[in-house]
Amino acid sequence: MVAPGLLCLACAEQPATTEPGDCAGYGGNPCGRAVQTAGLCSRCKIAAEEAKLAAEAEWEAARMGAVTAVEAAESAAAAHTVTV
Repeated sequence: MVAPGLLCLACAEQPATTEPGDCAGYGGNPCGRAVQTAGLCSRCKIAAEEAKLAAEAEWEAARMGAVTAVEAAESAAAAHTVTV
């Protein structure tokens, strides 16, 4: 899952030039193994999926933190309005 117009984590990490049929690697490490799926070998595909899950978990935690902060601010404002 990526924002419109952005590359997925695996595509962003791939060098611009690779031989057809060779895995470009992931995380800055060239690979060269045979491509299995999505332009990557199975090891690099798993690494890309794990990085994607970690990024999604980090984003979700940041989103929940922002929601909690906004709710706390709204509660404080509402409590202030009631007491005034």
